[in-house]
Amino acid sequence: MSIDLTQLPNTEFDWPQTLKIHRGNEMLASQLSHMLQEQLPEFQDSFSLAYNNQDWVALAQQVHKLRGGLCYLSAPRLNQLLKHLETDILANQTDNIEDLYTLALTSMSRLRDVLSA
Repeated sequence: MSIDLTQLPNTEFDWPQTLKIHRGNEMLASQLSHMLQEQLPEFQDSFSLAYNNQDWVALAQQVHKLRGGLCYLSAPRLNQLLKHLETDILANQTDNIEDLYTLALTSMSRLRDVLSA
């Protein structure tokens, strides 16, 4: 599966959509955003460890875990990258894993920066 980078969302974090997810509850949306921002470094470490060990099962588990957390926040770019990465891992299509991993890691860093601003 080849990924068309031009089709990826450019938005790292969508606050209005996050508010919609939580029916306008700014306090809840803010708390969950802050929790994600705090947990991203640990997730990035686990994500990188699995990738560096070429442990695709562990990587798929990490991707699935983060995608589950992103259900409560709108991070369109990262969510799409993780979706493609998870699909490729589960289909045992390793051709794009390196590129998707790198893009996802960059997106996580950018998301963390956005959330900490």
